[in-house]
Amino acid sequence: MLALFFVLYGSMVCPAQENPLPKDFSVSVELLTMSGSKPNLTADGVGITSYKTSDLFKRGITRVGPFDLNFKIELPTGYTLYNNLAYVVSSEAVFSGPNDITFRVPADTAKESFENLRILFAQRDNAAPEKPRWLDVTVLPSGAEEFKSYLSKADFEERLADFKTRTLHALLEQDPGVLVVALKDPKAARDSFVADLQVKGSTIPESVIEGREIQFSFEITNNGPDTATAVSFESQIDPEFISLSQSQGACRFEAQNIYCNLGDLAKGAKATVIYRGRCRWGFFSEGKPTQSGMFPAGPMVRSPEGDPNAENNFLTLAPEVEPDPNQPPVVAIVKPKDQEFFVGPNASVAIVVNAEDKDGAVSKVELFDQGIPIGVGKLTGPNTYELIYRNVAFGPHWLKVRATDNQGRPQESQFTDFIVNGPVQLQITEPKPNFVMIPPHDLLPVRLTATNPKGTVKEVSVKVYQIGGGQSVQAAHLAGKDEYAAEFKDLASLCFLGECYIVAVAKDNAGLETTSSTLFFKLHNAPSVDLRFVKGETAYSLEDGAEFDSNSTITLSAYADAALGVGIARVDFYLDGVLFVTEKNEPDESKKYPWRSFHTTWKPKPGTYTLAATALDSYGVVGKSTPVRVVIKDSRP
Repeated sequence: MLALFFVLYGSMVCPAQENPLPKDFSVSVELLTMSGSKPNLTADGVGITSYKTSDLFKRGITRVGPFDLNFKIELPTGYTLYNNLAYVVSSEAVFSGPNDITFRVPADTAKESFENLRILFAQRDNAAPEKPRWLDVTVLPSGAEEFKSYLSKADFEERLADFKTRTLHALLEQDPGVLVVALKDPKAARDSFVADLQVKGSTIPESVIEGREIQFSFEITNNGPDTATAVSFESQIDPEFISLSQSQGACRFEAQNIYCNLGDLAKGAKATVIYRGRCRWGFFSEGKPTQSGMFPAGPMVRSPEGDPNAENNFLTLAPEVEPDPNQPPVVAIVKPKDQEFFVGPNASVAIVVNAEDKDGAVSKVELFDQGIPIGVGKLTGPNTYELIYRNVAFGPHWLKVRATDNQGRPQESQFTDFIVNGPVQLQITEPKPNFVMIPPHDLLPVRLTATNPKGTVKEVSVKVYQIGGGQSVQAAHLAGKDEYAAEFKDLASLCFLGECYIVAVAKDNAGLETTSSTLFFKLHNAPSVDLRFVKGETAYSLEDGAEFDSNSTITLSAYADAALGVGIARVDFYLDGVLFVTEKNEPDESKKYPWRSFHTTWKPKPGTYTLAATALDSYGVVGKSTPVRVVIKDSRP
């Protein structure tokens, strides 16, 4: 339950408008009647009566329970928990907001109190994750202007508080969590006060060379007239973290973002936030480091009080970052080769790295396996560094090397992956590497051999996949002594990008896995053929029902297109289903130009004809045009 993850303390209340709803949304899926879900109401019907969402991806039970009041709920100044109406909502359904939540409060609630009831949502406070940041998600008349782009006037008014039925509505984007009904004291709540917050920023130095340190200083001022309470500061920031400090309150750094709770600022008071970082190397766009404007600091400051000048609550700070004249080292992994296999247990892998620095010297070569340091390379020859990686565990490994030069500039290699296999010896025997599958693409049989000199083969599975697309995994069945087979169907859908891979995995009786070499294959589709006619120097599409005069000679064109590396051997023209003429391609030219037009002339007599063309590619696959009906009009006097 959420109550176990954070203790609720006082914080600022923020308007729901900071999370704008998408345009043209419809909240119509009721979660509290789905899959056995039901509202958890008191005997007199008090509680959350409805929880509707916009987009449902998976059905599931949604539960509404009372919040455990043994955990302290401390609401911000001017708000008190009303009648202990605090709830935890959780759901096994998968859905996406906006969510429309309906609350019913006790029937004896007086009108004056009802008008000041608010629904607050416990949002994560990034500056202090153990505490909530309360979000007012009540649908109020003051939100009419904000919501007019998303809700019709009738839909908006339907969600306003209704004293007659004692119902309130809340709209929020976030996932289910802790929701409370609070009574607001308009005189004490901080949004009835005014505090003009302002943020300024500067850097030391004003411009910096990539790889060097830079300091960002942010000054937050309250121009009054009232005290600003629970002041919040946040900013994205690009240089890599060195240190973060503040003059008051508390700040934290996470994922290149600064989050601060600075406490209260009286009229005229100031607070500062100072961030020191190191500009990264090598992030360039159009010849300039991307940190020079593409990823600026974006500080923003706010508080629960009304702010008469929101424009000075944020700014953009983008110091110029200049290229480092010191060039990076050049580093590459020589051994092991990419996708090389080793046999466990306790495999030893000899790693050889080439690293050099053309305008200095390499001072250190560090090696990492899946981001974990495994040692430092030893210089064994000119620009050659080696390390024996011992007792390497079973399974896949991803090596990366970082070389640092004598001026402290690092450079990382590309990843190299290798696998430590179990004792099973596994090989895909069919299809062969770089296999081209011609139509039809209905069925792909895969054959393998799997032997275990130290025991038995427990199971073999085969996966066919495409990069950035789908995948299918099949259990291979025993098809003979040490031979296994699997079949894959509908390859056209599975490998719709045209290129696919096959890999097999075998397990022994101890559960140790062996992975096969990955086999590449591609699907070859029939060439496309488009019938055209030529008039002057321009080819026009030949439309069904096209009309021509009988006294003219018609130049027909068939535009044939095949995949790269595949040539068109010939094109056949057909007249009423009978071969009319064949145009062949020169063997030397067929693969240079996988697309080209083939021409022939035709002087028909008056009548109606059906024209078609076929193209034969270098794989022997035939593509067909759509038949076209042509009318030849008698033009004789």
